[in-house]
Amino acid sequence: MKQASKIYDNHVHTQYAYCSQNSMLPDTTVKIAKDKGYGICLAEHAGQLYVTSEDYWSANFINRPDLIYDDATNRMDEYISYISQFKDEDVLLGLELDINCNGEIALRDNHIDSFDMFLGAVHNIPKRFNDIDKGFLWNIDVYCDYKVDILTHPFRIYKQKKLPRPTHLYNKVAKALGKKGIAVELNFHINEPDMSFFKICIENGVKVAFGSDAHKLSEVCSFERNIELVNEIYNGNIEDILFYYGK
Repeated sequence: MKQASKIYDNHVHTQYAYCSQNSMLPDTTVKIAKDKGYGICLAEHAGQLYVTSEDYWSANFINRPDLIYDDATNRMDEYISYISQFKDEDVLLGLELDINCNGEIALRDNHIDSFDMFLGAVHNIPKRFNDIDKGFLWNIDVYCDYKVDILTHPFRIYKQKKLPRPTHLYNKVAKALGKKGIAVELNFHINEPDMSFFKICIENGVKVAFGSDAHKLSEVCSFERNIELVNEIYNGNIEDILFYYGK
């Protein structure tokens, strides 16, 4: 496994995302990253590569796990063939994952080995959970068992549902991530991270991963705010607490 010597943007989408601008071509985003001195992980939504836009945004694919096996809507094989041409020592291939209602990663087994990294996202809570906290922690447990590399935009679902920040979950989630060696993503895309949570993560040995979650070119590797805020909560060498692929 490659030992990284630079910071990566661990979360950059492509033109294949239903929510991205068409200008998010990998040859362009890779050049932006390299010109800025960063590595890049092209991390597309796995669910969006399997199902229609309607079935993705309605969360049908979460509550109907069979949908990802419909070859009529499968774009994953095409995507893998396309994206593989961009892989090099500074370009990783990743997927942003979801969990279906059965507690399974929404990813076909034959596609796992085509990717370097996996990002666990909580975009949806299965219908059977009336309590968002229980549903959220259930997602965290599944991702910890699967040992994803990074938990992406933690707690963003609470903001999207216009709920208060779940500060009562911060210690529990940080300890779970630290125990499994899973990093936490510092992400500002339609998201306002609570730095008190990241401070708790650092105290529990959780590495901080920089991810722009870029859906437009101006967002790629825009880390000035990330660096500023991490320096505000951590007095040591920032390199000691950052996530580096393969380390």
